[in-house]
Amino acid sequence: MVPTSLLAILLVSGCSPVGGGEAEKPPEFEWNSTTYDMPLEQLFPGISLGAGLGVPEESTVKAEEDIATCMKEQGFEYVPNLSSKQNQEDASTADFQDDPDTYGIVESAQLSDKPPEDPNQEYVQSLPTVSQVEYQIAMYGNYTEDGGPGPSSSGCHGQAYEEIAKGMTTLEKISNSPEFEDAREVFESVASQIQSPDGSALDPFLAKLEGSWSECMEQKGFSGLKNILGSFQYVEQRVAEKLDMNGNLSSADRSDLLRVEQDIYAADMACQKQVNWHESRSNRIIELQLEAINSRYEEVMRLSDAYKLAVGQDG
Repeated sequence: MVPTSLLAILLVSGCSPVGGGEAEKPPEFEWNSTTYDMPLEQLFPGISLGAGLGVPEESTVKAEEDIATCMKEQGFEYVPNLSSKQNQEDASTADFQDDPDTYGIVESAQLSDKPPEDPNQEYVQSLPTVSQVEYQIAMYGNYTEDGGPGPSSSGCHGQAYEEIAKGMTTLEKISNSPEFEDAREVFESVASQIQSPDGSALDPFLAKLEGSWSECMEQKGFSGLKNILGSFQYVEQRVAEKLDMNGNLSSADRSDLLRVEQDIYAADMACQKQVNWHESRSNRIIELQLEAINSRYEEVMRLSDAYKLAVGQDG
């Protein structure tokens, strides 16, 4: 019989009084860091991006290419219409093409509201009136007397985007499933520590990291910035104040704002480097995710299996 005093010591120390072995450790998640940037990405691939509920870019490109093939078979020309995608790319990269030392906010402010241009508009307008009607029928299908789509054809456009619609229906079904919502809660439990609604971190380590960055920015002449999001808002606010009724900037204002953006960008990059922002933040987020996973290990593993089954991925 093991004396009571000795038993107490063994229990506190985590040792087993039988056989001298150690107490069994709770299971821990094995994160494949060479394949996945973050632990939760391994368990719930895609969920951090909203489970892909937007139309995938590659699907849009394929659909437009299918329309071109279909329209050619109907005797019409058609250039894949990717103008919306191109406008987004222009807005996100324009300023970096001219000046890599900015966030791209000033330049994109004048591009974001640019209406998409249909590359087929000029061709359609060049057709005789009768042919224009035939083009619209080939593209969008027949129409009944009351204006509704005819039963015999959905047109090249409808046929091409039908597969995307099916895929979206599947994703919406997944997003409304209990497995998806429960899995999202795991993410949100971590996200709430990383960033509060005002953009500030709640986790003590991350909050201290932001404080160090903020102090550095103040020394460089930019006071009152709680976090990195504040540097973006600093520029966006000044751009908003200078936009005219049509959402444009004058040449003088654009030049002035670009200098402002360059200055705060340079300070931001220097301060991030000084406090080792990216590596320190990434490492801490990994720790928070692993803590969240291991604290609910069996539950999270079940959710992960259910989620992967729902989205059609193997374990």
